Amino acid sequence: MNDGRHQEPGSRPTGAANQANAGGPNPATVVGTDRLVGTPLSVADRPWLDQLHRDPEVMAYFGGIRVGEAQERWVTNHLRMFEEQGLGAWLFRERNADGIVDPKQLPVGRAALRPMSAEVGVDIMEIGYTVARAGWGRGLATEMAQAMVTLGFEHYGLTELGAIVHVDNAASQRVLAKVGFAAEPTHNVELSEGLHLYFTRVREDQ
Repeated sequence: MNDGRHQEPGSRPTGAANQANAGGPNPATVVGTDRLVGTPLSVADRPWLDQLHRDPEVMAYFGGIRVGEAQERWVTNHLRMFEEQGLGAWLFRERNADGIVDPKQLPVGRAALRPMSAEVGVDIMEIGYTVARAGWGRGLATEMAQAMVTLGFEHYGLTELGAIVHVDNAASQRVLAKVGFAAEPTHNVELSEGLHLYFTRVREDQ
């Protein structure tokens, strides 16, 4: 899984964020895949998200569990990001046999489209994705990652996307390869959690 890092909402948007916002469509409120439906993070999702971020295995490559002030900051920032920029986190729930999602059903993961952190030094929109442990090994991360790629290219009209992944997170690196990202080692970056590899994907018509 790739949690990613992001620009703090409320700070000046990057050029990539301006590209996504300027004259663009309304924020995407529903993102669909064959098996999943994603909706923007809401306050009602907080209990599930708190549980996800307390799981040490899920958070192993993201600096450890996220609780207390760190969790509060993450949630507040992402809620504000969607309100101000139409970007942030989407929580994904599985469709039933009829292709419908029960809104009371717990999510299986979350994914994000947001400005890349200034720490990385690349002015670009990034994707991120994290699957709850119960959903591991089913290809859900790939579906969520592809949903973010489609969202960025087709809904927001972006021409390039980036992603960073911890050097030891081989599963997440495979996900990025499946959805068309390629490694760009010149932008690898050492962060507090360790070395992160940089990946990029350019829209096919560019």
